[in-house]
Amino acid sequence: MKKRFPAVYLLIAFFLLILVLSYALSQKYHLPKTLFVQKAPITTPTPTPFIFRSYTAPTIEKKQVYKIVMIGDSMTAALGPHGGGLSDYMNLLYKINAQDPQRIIIDNYAKSSNILGVNDELTKKTTISEYTFGPLLSEDFDLILVESYGYNPLSQFGIQGGLIQQNLALDALMKLLITTHPHAAIVFVATIAPNIENYAKQTQPNKSAEDRANWQRNGYLILKIISSLQ
Repeated sequence: MKKRFPAVYLLIAFFLLILVLSYALSQKYHLPKTLFVQKAPITTPTPTPFIFRSYTAPTIEKKQVYKIVMIGDSMTAALGPHGGGLSDYMNLLYKINAQDPQRIIIDNYAKSSNILGVNDELTKKTTISEYTFGPLLSEDFDLILVESYGYNPLSQFGIQGGLIQQNLALDALMKLLITTHPHAAIVFVATIAPNIENYAKQTQPNKSAEDRANWQRNGYLILKIISSLQ
C-alpha cells in the first residue's frame, strides 16, 4: 500500500510554487522599485546682489610718476582737465625731497552730470576743453577720486528713491573698479559748497539767488545722508 503525503505538505509545496512564479514574473515584466523613487528637485540658489560693505585699498608701490583720475559733477569739473590748483599743490608737496622728487599727473573726467552719467566717462572718450581722454577703464591709474555727485541728485526718483538709485550706482561702480583695476586705490570725495551766495553763479546764471541757495542746501543735505549710509 502506497504511502500518501499529508495534505499540509501539498499546500506548502503549492504556496512555494506560487511564490517562485510571482518572483520570476516580477523580474521579467517589472523594473526595480528603486527606479521609481522620486528624488527631491535640485534647486539653484538665488544669487545675492552685490552690496558694497567695506573696502581695503591696495598698497601703491613707490614710483617716479603717479597718475590720478577724477570723476564727478561740476564741483570737481571746476578744477580743470588736469586738476588745476590741486595738481599744483600735490606736485609741490611731493617735490619737497629734491633728492627723490615724485611727479603726479591728474586727468579730470568730471562733468556737470549725475551718477547715472558716469558710464560715459568709463567707456567712452571724454573731451574736456581742448583735451580728449581715452575711456577711463582703458587707462592705467594709481588712484581714482570719486566725487559724491551730491549736488546733482537723482530728484526724478524722489528723495528716498533717489538715494536708493544713488547707492546702487555707487555699489556697481565700486564693484567694476575693484574688478578692472585691483591695483588702484579708490577714494570717495564729498565736495561742500562753502559760499552759499556765489554757489552755481557762473554755471547757472539764470537761477535766482534763492534757487541757488536752496540747491546748495539740498546738496549738502544729500551729502550728509549719503555719508550716514556708507
